[in-house]
Amino acid sequence: MWRLFVSYSEDPARTLAAALQPFGSLRCTRQQAGALLDAIGVPVPLDVKPEKSIHVSEAVDDIIVKAVPEEGYPHPQRAIDWAIDDDHVTLSTPGGVLVTIDRDGIHFEFNRNSRF
Repeated sequence: MWRLFVSYSEDPARTLAAALQPFGSLRCTRQQAGALLDAIGVPVPLDVKPEKSIHVSEAVDDIIVKAVPEEGYPHPQRAIDWAIDDDHVTLSTPGGVLVTIDRDGIHFEFNRNSRF
């Protein structure tokens, strides 16, 4: 298993949106990333902070539902929410990559058969 950790820059929403960009099923806007980070307690810039705070599961659903499904067999597939808590979320891509987003940064776990 290979692991990769990405720490947040001065703009955590931009860091998260850029880190998820290669995964079609998790591709999101900076505003969507900001809403998710705000929900788990990461300070975000005011221009991406939602007017009304939302629950972590709502922020995750907004990303998963609006993202483009990845190619899969027998049909395109969406990412799934593997685990959701108040301070972190773990998502699984159709290619088998686990992505954990928490207050420290973004953790990627690539299994032997993972693809993206």
